[in-house]
Amino acid sequence: MTTIHDHQSDAEIRSGALAKPTNHDEDYRFSDPAFFDLDLPIITKSSPAGELGHLAQATVDHAAGNAVVVQLVDTSVHLPADLPDGVTIAPLKEAPKELVTQYLGSVISDQHDYFIANTLARFNTGVLVHLAKNTEVSEPIVIDITTTEPGLAVQWVLVVSETGANGTVVVDQHGGANETTVLNAVETVLQDASQLTLVTAQDWAGEAISHMATHKAQVGRDASFTHLEVSLKGAHVYVRPDVELAGRGAHAQLLGVYLPTGTDHIEHRSLIHHVGSDSVSEYNHKGVICDAGRATWVGTIKIDPDAKNTSSDESNANLILSDGRADSLPFLEIGTADVTACGHHSSIGQIDEVQLFYLQSRGIDRIEARRMLVLAFLAEVIDDIDIAGLSDILMDDISTVIAK
Repeated sequence: MTTIHDHQSDAEIRSGALAKPTNHDEDYRFSDPAFFDLDLPIITKSSPAGELGHLAQATVDHAAGNAVVVQLVDTSVHLPADLPDGVTIAPLKEAPKELVTQYLGSVISDQHDYFIANTLARFNTGVLVHLAKNTEVSEPIVIDITTTEPGLAVQWVLVVSETGANGTVVVDQHGGANETTVLNAVETVLQDASQLTLVTAQDWAGEAISHMATHKAQVGRDASFTHLEVSLKGAHVYVRPDVELAGRGAHAQLLGVYLPTGTDHIEHRSLIHHVGSDSVSEYNHKGVICDAGRATWVGTIKIDPDAKNTSSDESNANLILSDGRADSLPFLEIGTADVTACGHHSSIGQIDEVQLFYLQSRGIDRIEARRMLVLAFLAEVIDDIDIAGLSDILMDDISTVIAK
């Protein structure tokens, strides 16, 4: 067995030496790092298991009692009594040392980044999900993360899918008190020929909660990764849904939905890194901006010189329903001429008045017509995730917001 901090001495030193970035730094020119207060006292409270978040509960309900449910409440980890064959789930501080040593920090390893280094050095709550070789898990593994206390919450989720394994993991993050900062990492390793679907969602209730997250996956040879990133609520939410296509023939589909309301600011900033030849990436993030909300999307496709015959495409679309604001910046870094396809698409606009007029001419009132068009706009992304119950509850939550 091991303890978490056996693996952090170097990162701890580095994070202490790193200066906090400012909004003059390129990565933070839209999201001021001052909003993410790392000087708050780290939450140390042990808490009993509580109610699941909306997405977690919907996933469990539609799994007819067969879902595997793990709850992280403040610093407590509550595990299920039984696990499917080939599945290991454990708090990181109690997980098998050989697995933690091999995988922790192997994908999210940029210790020169102030927030990543602090997350690695300071997390006191974490869980390992390990799917052994050729394991197939038919029902989802649900990791429900609840933050109830004010202060600094620092969490690390490590998901490892060994060669030939196949599974689905849903990480639902919710709760929150005012004057809270959440540092969160979801690190995912897909070995050769494995398949994994991952959903990461943040739906914070606190009006003054800030969330800085790194969600990164490494995809091996002929492996397939699907990721849905959902950001529904939070005063300041900055999420990095990154992927490294490391192996030949690796495939990744990155999907995302964000819905800033009130004065929320949500930023999705992604790097799709093609390292292996014949790798394929598909990226589609969409946002709906309500009230005085603000959304920022920055997406970069990077293709290494030795990554031959790759195909990649990224798309971002934003629908503004109010006086809010959206920023959309796509980038390409192509290091080789041997590319099958590489493109990006970006748009910001309002609901088409012609479409609204058409629906109203068919007897549908304006509010309902607007709701229908917004849901149709987002359905292209959400419906690509084949998890029973998840798309329905997402659409219900979104309907409630846009109907106001």
